Amino acid sequence: MQGLMKKIVGRVYFAVDPANLHNRQIVDLDKAPRNANGEVEFSADLYLLRPKDTNKGNHAVLFEVSNRGGRGILSIVNGRESEYGDGFLMREG
Repeated sequence: MQGLMKKIVGRVYFAVDPANLHNRQIVDLDKAPRNANGEVEFSADLYLLRPKDTNKGNHAVLFEVSNRGGRGILSIVNGRESEYGDGFLMREG
């Protein structure tokens, strides 16, 4: 599977406005330090698998927002045989 897939690993950076109504559900956001624009900055790990040949993909995305890190849905759907599991998702594009 590894030969068919391209793995991208990185870090994504965000900044949110604590005054925005949509961000009020984030616990203690109003207590976090703010940058010069009054926003709270944070980051998250990024782990992306995509077909090396995008023409062989099905143009769908499986997206997981993990609460405590890790790649839970990938191992559930793909199995735990290796980093790429049993290859189910890769075979399906």
